[in-house]
Amino acid sequence: MAIAKPVSGTYCTVEKLDNGVYQFEFSERMRTEHKVRAGLDEFFDQIAEIYERESGGQVLRFMVLIEHSRLQEINYSIERAKALYKGHPHRPPTRTAMVVQQDNMARLLDTFIQLLHQKRDKVRFFGLSQRNTAMDWLLRED
Repeated sequence: MAIAKPVSGTYCTVEKLDNGVYQFEFSERMRTEHKVRAGLDEFFDQIAEIYERESGGQVLRFMVLIEHSRLQEINYSIERAKALYKGHPHRPPTRTAMVVQQDNMARLLDTFIQLLHQKRDKVRFFGLSQRNTAMDWLLRED
């Protein structure tokens, strides 16, 4: 069953848009309460639930809006992503657009992530001003 309306966690909300893209948004509360890890935990738990619901091998498309990025939590995010992938070895392929507030940070992160040459799961970083470009990339069939 797909998400028909937004599912709000304490720090992260996910909504399935009409075009099939799952959009995740972190709350301001996560930053002000210093609960970044709790927000990331909600985010990865929501993805795990989507993996369990969606089957059939179709590409899952995620847009993640990160208006208040904290690079200090990248290591924690990588650990959680590895655990998620290990726990779901037969998950569908994904295409994820990470939309961050700072355009220059988006370029740096996007360059780094492209060096990993991912085949199954594709990830790109976009600046907040490139949100429409991010959606166009998500909906491409390549």
